[in-house]
Formats: sequence, structure tokens, C-alpha cells
Amino acid sequence: MEAIIECAGEDSERLDAIVEEVYQRSRRLLPPAERQKLVRSQRIWRATREKRCTPKGKIAMFEVWQIYNCLALKSIDRIEWLDRRIGTASNSRRD
Repeated sequence: MEAIIECAGEDSERLDAIVEEVYQRSRRLLPPAERQKLVRSQRIWRATREKRCTPKGKIAMFEVWQIYNCLALKSIDRIEWLDRRIGTASNSRRD
């Protein structure tokens, strides 16, 4: 079980790095007004992701894997959302 949890933690860290990379790329591509909205959105997302995925109080060993899984799924959703924002920004700049 510990190996699974360690692997899930590593996956979560990799996904966090990808989220950050895509977020930074999005910031560079968006116009200033949209960039400010994105910064606020990212701050809110980071705070709420932790709250939604982490139970209060003591947790059992198997719940740690569930937490990492939840964090990973939220990160994947965020990467997809940010990628759509980049596509929208790129399309609007062509017009």
C-alpha cells in the first residue's frame, strides 16, 4: 500500500508541475484584462482544490490514496480548462 501511495504522490507532483506550466503559458498569451481574471481564478482553484480533496480530522492509510487521486483528477481538469483558455486567447488574437 505504501508503494501505491508514494507513486500517487509522485503523480500528483508531476501533475502540479504541468498545471503550473500550462498556467504560466496561459498568462503569457492572454491580454492584460483576461490575465488578471486568470490569476484570481488560479488562486481560488488552488485553495478550493485542497479543501475539496482533503477530509477533516484523522485519515486512514487508504484515504491518502483517495486524496492523491482527487488532487490528480482536479489537476487534470484544470489543465484541460487552461488549455481551452489558451485556445480561446489564440483565436481571439487572430481576429
